[in-house]
Amino acid sequence: MATRPMTGRRCLGGRPAERALVGALLLGLTPMGWCQVMGEIERLDPPQQGFYGKRLVAQGIPVLAHESVSDAALEEAARRLTEQLSRAPEIAGNLQRLGAEMHLIGKDQQTTDLPEYRDMKGKPFEGEATMDERGRGYGGLHASCAEENLLRLPSDRFTDHRDICRHEFAHTIMEFGLSPDNRELIEAQYRASTEAGRWKTMYAATNPGEFFAELTMWYFGTRGDYGKLDPPPQPGAYWLRAYDPEAYALLDDLYSGRLKPAPVEVVDLKRLPPEAEATTRSQPDQPATTVIFLNRTAQPVERFWLDFEGQRKSYGVVPPGGIASQSTYVTHAWLLTHPDGKVLGIWVPEEAVGRVIITDAAAD
Repeated sequence: MATRPMTGRRCLGGRPAERALVGALLLGLTPMGWCQVMGEIERLDPPQQGFYGKRLVAQGIPVLAHESVSDAALEEAARRLTEQLSRAPEIAGNLQRLGAEMHLIGKDQQTTDLPEYRDMKGKPFEGEATMDERGRGYGGLHASCAEENLLRLPSDRFTDHRDICRHEFAHTIMEFGLSPDNRELIEAQYRASTEAGRWKTMYAATNPGEFFAELTMWYFGTRGDYGKLDPPPQPGAYWLRAYDPEAYALLDDLYSGRLKPAPVEVVDLKRLPPEAEATTRSQPDQPATTVIFLNRTAQPVERFWLDFEGQRKSYGVVPPGGIASQSTYVTHAWLLTHPDGKVLGIWVPEEAVGRVIITDAAAD
């Protein structure tokens, strides 16, 4: 894939000047130093996955978008990711090792125009709502958010301009950037805060993941859903610190880098040939682990767990260009097939996070 910097890009002229200045001040940089941190937008030729024609890397995390998405949107997403990760290099390192990315939905695109969501176009996603109706951004190892939300365009469905980019990337951080002990602290604080009567009627009260994602928006200067709270809360960290000081302190420890996650170890799992299915069994009573499946082909791939008797149990499809993170156990075997039933191989997890990259070469 050939790449080249986009021409005519000016760091301080491509977005509102105050945003560049705020980013610089938060990191203790001059505005020109901020530009150097931001890097250059690259044009991808041919486009990645046949779709993503622009890339801007922030803290080692690629921000990808279609050619039609404005440079300003990539720059704004990169600015926000940089603010989230710049003081927490251990979190950034874990995300880099696992292959985290931020994908932008163009203002004139549907969510399901993105390659990883295409197989969900027109299908029920949450209740009767489709993925396009439900949201303009999702979490996961490859998170997403929308151009109109980043740039506060009139077409943004969130008239209060809540920060969907940081919200969704906070889900990515919690699931993939933190270690289990960090997540346990978030879960404990969620219970303590809600049991104390805070966050009633607000989206933050849904579960620990939404708690962390919603509070992240306040921590970095905007605000999340505030339900029926009266008077309406002010945006920003000052209100968060006054309303829920213990939760604020936990977020500050994480985002400042004082509370560090353990490093994530990632291994590329060895492929076993299809004929190994006849003798492969999952073993009980094994330690928990995670396997990440990345489908780099143009076809959906179905994944099956081979149970303790070696029988297949379907765990759904990894869409073309998509990704699936599977909680599993050491020695629990996973088999992948094409839509025509052809077996691509079998992979057996180890204690480290396992990665399985499905390519056209592997599928032949």
